Formats: sequence, C-alpha cells, structure tokens
Amino acid sequence: LAVVGRITDALGDRRASLLGLAALMVAFGIVPFAHLPMQAAGMIVFFAFGLSLVNATLPALLSHLAPENARGTILGVASSLDSVSGIVMPMISTTVLQLAGVAPTVAISFGFTVLALGLGALELRKQPDSVSISAVGGD
Repeated sequence: LAVVGRITDALGDRRASLLGLAALMVAFGIVPFAHLPMQAAGMIVFFAFGLSLVNATLPALLSHLAPENARGTILGVASSLDSVSGIVMPMISTTVLQLAGVAPTVAISFGFTVLALGLGALELRKQPDSVSISAVGGD
C-alpha cells in the first residue's frame, strides 16, 4: 500500500486509477499469449499492480464525488457490485471459456476494462484531479 500511496500522491486518484486500468488491460492482453511461466508471471505482476491501484483509488473517488448525505449508500452499492461481480463473472468466464476458448473469455474482461478506462479518461478531461487517498484517509 505504501507504493500505491506514493503513486496516488504523485498522480492523483483519477490518474492513478486510469494507470491501474491500463495495467489491467495489459494483463488481460497478455493472457492468451502467456504459455510460459515467465509470461504468466508478467501477467500477474501487471494484474496485481493494476488491481491494487483501482481498488485503492475507487473508494476515495466515490467518496469525493458523492453528495455527503449519499456517500454511505454509494460506497455500499459499489462494494456490493464488486462482490456480485466476484461471484457472477467467474461463472460467466468459465462458461465462455468452455464454449469458446481463451480469446473470447479474455475479450470480456478486456472490453469492460477498456470501457472503464475510456469513461475515466473522458471524466478526467472534464474535471481535473483534485483528490488523493491521503486526503480521504487512506495511505
């Protein structure tokens, strides 16, 4: 978490979140080609780095952007959606993997990541980053 804190302090939460999503895109892009242990290790490094940035910055961004009287609800819904996706997506991915193979399975996660990165980049252009994890209470 110390590395994530330094990155978010340097870049801000929005840019750090986008960096995390970009790292996840790289990880998902490597999956179909990771046939050797070192390739799989590289994929895991990108995945871990990206996920740590996104998981650390999302609550801070939501807290900052949500109206004060709705923060608890919004953070609760985000946490619930994260939990549901952790249950539903493995079932969907396993089914697609069995029926269609690796590439279409990876395309699902890659597609959602591209969508999130695109939406985040559009929002960043509209509103400069002013939030950091340390300002919201994490580090």
